Amino acid sequence: MIEDNKERIPESSILKEDVRSYNVGQSDYAKHRIQPWDIWLEYKLNPWDADIVKRVLRTKGTDSRKLDYEKIIHVAKERIRQLDAGYE
Repeated sequence: MIEDNKERIPESSILKEDVRSYNVGQSDYAKHRIQPWDIWLEYKLNPWDADIVKRVLRTKGTDSRKLDYEKIIHVAKERIRQLDAGYE
C-alpha cells in the first residue's frame, strides 16, 4: 500500500529543494515516506479533518500525546458544531 501511494505522487510535484526532506518545528513528519500532506490531497480533506489526521500522525517531543488527543477532541467538537449549524 505504501509503495502504491509513493507511485501516485508525480515526480514533477517535487521541487528542486525537496521540501519533504525536512520539517519546521519539532514534528517528525520528514522521517516518514507518507506525510500528512499526502493523505490530505489523496482524500481531499477539509481543514478540520486534515488537522485531526496531522495530530494523529505526528510525534513531538515537546507535547504529550494526551495534549494531542485533547486538541483532536477540541477540533472535532468545533466541526460537529459547524455540521449542526448546517455548514458542510
